Amino acid sequence: MRQKNANLLERARTRARHIAWLILSGEAITVKSVISKVVTIALLQYSNTVTLYRGRVISQAPALRSDIVVFIFPALVTIVTYAVVFWTSAFSRASMIANVLLAASCSIGAAVFSMRLGLFIAFNCFGT
Repeated sequence: MRQKNANLLERARTRARHIAWLILSGEAITVKSVISKVVTIALLQYSNTVTLYRGRVISQAPALRSDIVVFIFPALVTIVTYAVVFWTSAFSRASMIANVLLAASCSIGAAVFSMRLGLFIAFNCFGT
């Protein structure tokens, strides 16, 4: 049981490193690169949601009993990750307030969408 929990945590750390590398890489900012980053983040959050929920329901891991660990913390990390992607893309050449509002609204919307998709699949596969 502890080995499974250690494997889950190691996978989560590896995913976090990959996300950080993807976002902080110094490639040219294009629509294609932003879309690929958003899709990658959504897929990583989807797999993270399914993995954490599976660990909570099937394995009944003690570390995953908290709603904060399974739902809230991954959602906040995803919102921040999306915000970094949208902020660095700087498609809006408007004022600072407009850029902040655009990045915040896009990141929250994208995080809610990918979280709902992950929960929809996880709930249907493993029950509620």
